[in-house]
Amino acid sequence: MKPDRGDLVTAVTSTLHRLGFLANTTDRFDQDVTEAVKAFQQARGLSVSGEIDQPTEKALEEARWKLGDRSLYLQPSPLMRGDDVAQLQSRLTDMGFDCGRVDGIFGDKTEHHYLTEKINKAAHCFAAVWEGQLVSFYAVLAYPSGTVQNCIS
Repeated sequence: MKPDRGDLVTAVTSTLHRLGFLANTTDRFDQDVTEAVKAFQQARGLSVSGEIDQPTEKALEEARWKLGDRSLYLQPSPLMRGDDVAQLQSRLTDMGFDCGRVDGIFGDKTEHHYLTEKINKAAHCFAAVWEGQLVSFYAVLAYPSGTVQNCIS
């Protein structure tokens, strides 16, 4: 797909601009946009054509997320994907958690270590505030994932 102009072009150029591949956003798919798409495709290891094919569109969608832009949680298929998930996985790995390969996919391992880190952080905060009066905080582990996330967020 290589539209001449429109909202889709504006969305694509906005993402390319935010990622540093394009100087300005525009609603026209001109030569500068084509070159920016090619640079993005090459940086992501995609087939370089300068057009917005399906793999490029998917990669642009994943690249638009930065850690903190959205709530991350395990969901049924399709799993959440994005650069924000990859950033989270990198941080968890740096903290000593084994999330597996940093792949930008929020799966079971990422969820487990993400929630463990949040619970540990919350437990540390509660322990500091209520010195010794932390009663059954780890009982929240028995709740479903969403409940734990909501309790701690």
